[in-house]
Parts: sequence; C-alpha cells; structure tokens
Amino acid sequence: MAEAAMAERGKYYWGVKVPDTLSDSREILLHADEVLVTDGGTLAFILNAVEGSPRQVTLALAPGQWFAYFAASVLDGHACGVEHWPIETE
Repeated sequence: MAEAAMAERGKYYWGVKVPDTLSDSREILLHADEVLVTDGGTLAFILNAVEGSPRQVTLALAPGQWFAYFAASVLDGHACGVEHWPIETE
C-alpha cells in the first residue's frame, strides 16, 4: 500500500518558497521523485514513470515565481537538515 502511494505521488517531500501571490503562506509543499531546474530557470517537480505511464511534471514554476526549494519534513514541512533559516522568521 505505501509503495503504491509513493509511486502515485512521488518518493520525496519538497517545499518551495514562492511569492505571496501564489500562496498566502509563501510556501508550497508537494511530493515528487525528482526536481529539475532548467537552463531558463523553470523549477519542475517530476513523478517518475510508473508501469505503463510516462514521467509526469507535477508542478512547474516559471523563473521569478520561486525563490528556493528544499527537502521538507513530512512531520512539519520544515526544511530537513536546516537548523536556522532567517527567511522562515520573516
């Protein structure tokens, strides 16, 4: 069951810092298998191919619509392995 859910949603939990025009909390949390930053600055979260279906982009943000991305804790959404992050307190 857990493996099937991971295959549908992605293995990893990510956070993205975005402008308040995209999210009141200035953050988006999501599951994906991979993260890709294109040469043009687009941030794309990708779900790997599952048997019988192609890879999928689950979220893409244009340049200027994101500030940072990070591996997020599934417990509280905070950045993993980061003790202090000044942007978190602003």
